[in-house]
Amino acid sequence: MLTCQQYALVMLWRINRENYNRHMVALLQRKRSYYLRKLKIIQRRRLARKKRQFWFTPGKTDQWWQNMISRETPEEQWVKKFRMTRKDFFGLVGQLQPYISPDELSTNYRLMSTEKGLQLLFIT
Repeated sequence: MLTCQQYALVMLWRINRENYNRHMVALLQRKRSYYLRKLKIIQRRRLARKKRQFWFTPGKTDQWWQNMISRETPEEQWVKKFRMTRKDFFGLVGQLQPYISPDELSTNYRLMSTEKGLQLLFIT
C-alpha cells in the first residue's frame, strides 16, 4: 500500500508527464505547420516559374548551319540572322578561338565547333 507521500509523488510525476506530452504535441504541431507553410511556398514558386525555353533554336538544324557556312545562302540572309557580315563573323571567330574553342583532350570536342558556339550568341 502506498503512503500519502508516495501517492503524491506518483501524482506529481503523472502531471509532469502529461504536461511534457502536451508540450511535445504542441511542438510537433508547430513544426508540421512550419513545413506545410514551406511546402506551399515551394509549390507556389513552381507554379509561378516560367516555362523553359528551347535548348536549341527550332528550325536551325545542322544542315541549316552547313548551308550558312558553305555560302549557299545569300549575304543578306547572313546579315539578317547574325547582324554582321560573314567577314566580320569569321574575324571575330579568329580572335576568340583561343578562348572559346573546345578542349581537344575532351571526348566531346567535336560536338560544337568555335563557329557554332559563337553563332549561338549572335543568332536572332
